[in-house]
Amino acid sequence: MIVLGFSWPIMDKNSVAVILDGKLVFASGETRHTKASYALQEPPLYALKAAFGYLEKKHGIKPHEITDFAIDKDRTKFKFCKVPDFQRSVLPLYDARLARADASFNKPSELAGFARSALTNPDAGLARLFILRAYRALGFARPGNIRIHPVEHQLAHAASAYYFSGANSSAVVVSDSYGEIEHTTIWKVKDGEFEKLMGMPITSGSAGVLWGKLGKYVLNLESWELTDLAAWGGGCRDEGMRRRFDSLVAADGRWPYVIAGGQRSSFFHPVKFTDNPSYAPLLKGLLKGKDLRWAYKGELNKDVAAAAWCGQEILEKSMLMLSSWAKEKTSEKKLGLAGVSFMNTLVNTKIRDSGAFDEVFVFPATDNSGSPAGAAAYVYEHVLGGRIQRCRLDDVYLGPEYDSESVRKMVERGGWKVSADGIEGAAELVSKGKVVAWYQGRSEYGIWPLGNRSVFIDATSEEARRRLNSAKGMWWWRSLSASVLKEDLAMYFSDPIPDPLMTARLELNSEGSSRLLAVRQPGDLVQVQSVTKRTNPKLYELLRSVRDLHGIAAVGNASFSLPRRPMAETPEDAITNFGLGGFDAMYIDGLLISKG
Repeated sequence: MIVLGFSWPIMDKNSVAVILDGKLVFASGETRHTKASYALQEPPLYALKAAFGYLEKKHGIKPHEITDFAIDKDRTKFKFCKVPDFQRSVLPLYDARLARADASFNKPSELAGFARSALTNPDAGLARLFILRAYRALGFARPGNIRIHPVEHQLAHAASAYYFSGANSSAVVVSDSYGEIEHTTIWKVKDGEFEKLMGMPITSGSAGVLWGKLGKYVLNLESWELTDLAAWGGGCRDEGMRRRFDSLVAADGRWPYVIAGGQRSSFFHPVKFTDNPSYAPLLKGLLKGKDLRWAYKGELNKDVAAAAWCGQEILEKSMLMLSSWAKEKTSEKKLGLAGVSFMNTLVNTKIRDSGAFDEVFVFPATDNSGSPAGAAAYVYEHVLGGRIQRCRLDDVYLGPEYDSESVRKMVERGGWKVSADGIEGAAELVSKGKVVAWYQGRSEYGIWPLGNRSVFIDATSEEARRRLNSAKGMWWWRSLSASVLKEDLAMYFSDPIPDPLMTARLELNSEGSSRLLAVRQPGDLVQVQSVTKRTNPKLYELLRSVRDLHGIAAVGNASFSLPRRPMAETPEDAITNFGLGGFDAMYIDGLLISKG
């Protein structure tokens, strides 16, 4: 049995995920294929094509044999406005990439068969039209009976945090920027049955939205960049700013927290709330009198760093209130987290270290790119009667597969200097302070580089870090994650909790702080991927080789991307990034190439 989930109506980070025989076997975001930032207003057509190609090649399942599709929103939950969003549900049907289907699509007879479903559930009907057009545009025979299964957005996120955690019973917290009628929900889940205990309406103040708008519209930073900058805030010595930020978050009788001044009413179009600049006056008051102009490569603007630190503090405070509320109301020992707020690895670390729960699982694609996987899993169990395999997700190499022979021919055509040293050669270069791009296998699901689309450097060398910044165009204050052999974590970190998905941070101990200079940040908290032979054999071999040469089984790990661009997906992307970036060498599918 198979369910294909996809983003609809489209937002950002649009993606496709596939559940086959109770297991997540494929997941990929549209931005990886189009190279457009966030894949805004792009329906996941190329991700869909990649899914079809993988399923036919790997499992012998042809596109027309897939009949059940899950979408990650259910607009019938809207209280007042059930009319489909023109920009997100109608315009995508006229995407230029679907042009080959235009002639038949524009015939009235073609549309008539979908009128009833479009009237009862507009987005499900329009999603069905998109699938029909996609099959035609991609040149595939369509299924005989296309079934679209809408899943409420918050429920889709909750399903992703539960089904892939390995838990049978757990609390789940979803904190997102939006939903059909809520931006935050708390659930108690047992034996696959979801009980919603609390929902904060989108017309209420949201710490996650405030955090996002502080970064995007005030400081012109992405959320993960803002998280990195917060570490440089120095505890926010501006007491006036700190008090203003701190006064925003308070406990409330109805909800776990409220944002003072963040509540707005929008009777007719509640879903539009988070798209409006409602927080602008609030942020202006918080930052009054501050000069926020800053050249990001230059000397640190202390006001900007302090604002980031204060914003981080209230996000952590509000998310801790949510997790405490979940513990109090559910008495569960395990917690699942999903939604864009939990892209913030410092928040996840605070929740984990609070001790309220014995286990905390963060779905690795915790933003909008992850909800199609949750929607597909929910439909698989609750609509089709299957059962998701209960095991903790620790392998997220779920993108398309690429033919090794084609990669070799492409490298040969490029005239690159090729070495047969492979992994051992890459380890030697890293140990000598070189910047080595690393491309192998299927791409990671989510935004973190986990050793298949990475750039590695010597974790002990500050000079290697400066060379990496230059090679990738990274700002000097950005954090750098580390990939470390699981068995060696205790040598460098004070509380060595393994995390193969890099969803939280570990604190350096004295040995780590004195030796891992390339990844050390203010506060000594580092985002760490724990590596085992089972989860990533080639990366494991690289780390062992680095240890043999250098004495430390750790490397600095950055994404294999260029500034403000998605990570490399295809072998062609890898060659392009390697050619344009300042990398010394690249390991690609067993070959070590250089520009010499």
